[in-house]
Amino acid sequence: MMMMMMMMAYHKKARAAAAMHALASFALFAFTPLAGEEEEEEEENEGANQNMSFYNRDKFQATKFWVDKYEEEASKNWDRFYKTHKGNFFNDRQWFYREFPECFRKPEWRETEEPMPENIEVDEFDTTTAEPSEVVKSQESGLVVKPLPDENRVYLELGCGVGNSAFPIIKNDPTAVVYCCDYSANAIEVLRKRKEETLSKEDQMRIREFVCDITKEDVCEKGDVLKNGVDICTCVFVLSALSPETVKNAIENIANALKIGGRGRCLVRDYAVGDLAEVRFENARRDGQKLGDHFYVRSDRTRSIFFSNEGLVEDFCGGEEKRFSLMECTKFARVIKNRKDDTEMRRRWIQMSVVRN
Repeated sequence: MMMMMMMMAYHKKARAAAAMHALASFALFAFTPLAGEEEEEEEENEGANQNMSFYNRDKFQATKFWVDKYEEEASKNWDRFYKTHKGNFFNDRQWFYREFPECFRKPEWRETEEPMPENIEVDEFDTTTAEPSEVVKSQESGLVVKPLPDENRVYLELGCGVGNSAFPIIKNDPTAVVYCCDYSANAIEVLRKRKEETLSKEDQMRIREFVCDITKEDVCEKGDVLKNGVDICTCVFVLSALSPETVKNAIENIANALKIGGRGRCLVRDYAVGDLAEVRFENARRDGQKLGDHFYVRSDRTRSIFFSNEGLVEDFCGGEEKRFSLMECTKFARVIKNRKDDTEMRRRWIQMSVVRN
């Protein structure tokens, strides 16, 4: 009997020990991470930190997703712009001769002493009523700038929109040819319709419009433009509509189109750092509106860069290839007073001319 009781006690202890061992094994299995679980936990923590940084970030700065999206849909957004505004948003650029007299024909109304016609609107960026705040001129001793031909000049208007540069050029210069390109098909269609409705058959042949993305496509190939055959290229508020990363691509297109050896020129007018538009962006600080340094997106999803003299000159004239030489780059400042609201608009813009080496 005694022996039996001892055997039962032994088996009871053995079962208890086995149970404890099983429990310990389960606990070890349940609470020790399997292979890879430690990394997953770290990733979860990192993701949580990223989510926290997302909500704590400056919402004025757009995320990479939106920066990339605006780049991918740039032509689509300008297409939408011109579908809405047609040819009613921008005025014809009657100021070319005033700003660059050696590159454009004098308009007929300037040949007389009569005042400027009423239908020609005063230029908001008129340099004759502005203060040149920063001026950078060529420091090259051997700068080669050859005279432009008197007749049969070939112009290239980049980012032509609805042809606000092309039509005044054709009107004032009876032998000029103007190639016009824009990456908005709607803009080109508006230009083509105006050309057919307002110009003679002969003059229609002198405006040669085509759709082209100057940041991705070859202008000469797309528009049947003779390589290194253009006398003058105009870039009026065009480079600012691109992204900072693609400006160089557009400049390469300009270099391939212009005549070399001091015979081809590029004329640029664009927004400067500190312009009223940039100040308004910074004051409003709407979510996702800042895409980069001095780079913003408007409410219609079109974009705008604000340039410095140094940055724009470096984009054209810097680098090892030295395709361009600077003639002059000036930053202008002008205060426009609105008497009705008793407010002031402080505009800042850059005007630059370079020559193709």
